[in-house]
Amino acid sequence: MRDRAFMTLMRLLPKSALSAAVGKAARARIPASWHRVAMRAFVRRFRVDLEEAEHGLENARGAAMELGADARSAVKAGQDAFLRDRTTHEGAPSA
Repeated sequence: MRDRAFMTLMRLLPKSALSAAVGKAARARIPASWHRVAMRAFVRRFRVDLEEAEHGLENARGAAMELGADARSAVKAGQDAFLRDRTTHEGAPSA
C-alpha cells in the first residue's frame, strides 16, 4: 500500500520543483555531525553493505566531494573540447 501511495504522490508532485528542492538540500552546508546522522540513517534505511565500500562511512563526505570535483573537471574538459571542435569546424569550408 505504501508503494501505491508513493507512486500517486510522485505523479502529483511538480517534478522540476521537487528536483530543485532536493538539489538545494543536497548542496546545503550542514554540520559534520548532522551529515553523519543522515548517512547512518540512509545506510539503515537502504540496508547498505558497508563491507563493500572502498572508504568507510567516516570518509564518505570527503569521497563524495572528491567525486564531485572529478565530475566537474570532466564536464569542463568536455566543454572545452566541444568548443575547440566547433571553432575548428566553423572556419572550415563547407562541402
